[in-house]
Amino acid sequence: MSQFNAPEQISVEEMHEFAMFVADLYQQKSANNGQDRDGANDIVRAALIAMLHDAVLAHRAVGVLVQSGWSSSAAPLVRTILDVTISALAVIKSQNPRLAAFRYFHAGYRKFERDKKHPKEERSGTRALLRARISLLDPADRPEAMKYLRAKERGYWFGDEWPTPAKIVEEFGSEYMQLKYREYSAAAHGGFLASRTMRDRSFDSDINPRLPIGRFAAVVSLESSRSLLELVCLRDQWEKSGFTTEICPQLRELYSRVVLPNVVPSKEW
Repeated sequence: MSQFNAPEQISVEEMHEFAMFVADLYQQKSANNGQDRDGANDIVRAALIAMLHDAVLAHRAVGVLVQSGWSSSAAPLVRTILDVTISALAVIKSQNPRLAAFRYFHAGYRKFERDKKHPKEERSGTRALLRARISLLDPADRPEAMKYLRAKERGYWFGDEWPTPAKIVEEFGSEYMQLKYREYSAAAHGGFLASRTMRDRSFDSDINPRLPIGRFAAVVSLESSRSLLELVCLRDQWEKSGFTTEICPQLRELYSRVVLPNVVPSKEW
């Protein structure tokens, strides 16, 4: 796939479905190229696969919520996709991507193993799991992995290298990503104005769905699509399957063709 035969005008719904199509297509392409992978880097690829999978699920949920009239409730899921992107950046931009992928997968297990509210037998089983996972690492990475498992808890799994997600966005994110991370963080945290600017009829006190959807709701869906496609392109920076140079510029150009509703619809009775 070297060129898209896209129409001159694309609807928000079409772009939503197309983003899922591209994510699936990339996964197929990556799987077909799997035999050429360096075995020592498999844990990095596994982490990127897991991240893209989680992002696709969130994106599908955004589509359901937006089309059902709940766009402001979908906004936190766009922030979730951005957070997944931050995790992907933390892995591929790490000083040791393989160790970063190990941290990503096992930070939760480490926290579980230390929490004494869980049964002793379950915590013991988790310790055995962690030892088994360390044995699968490249021998050169095992000492640092053990050091990580013995270290103090941090707020974020990537806390050994960056103190907050915002620092990763600031260091590696585009200006566009930085802007959207701030906007959707405000909505995810329940900010008064942020939530209302992401729903049609922003200050209507009606608790029913806002249907049919208008411009503000459509933008939430579109931002989800864009975030998912950018995550695909970011993944390819590591895997180098050809998307970054061949396909991603075409994907970004498609956004100029998306037609948003021009009006905020009035309430349907």
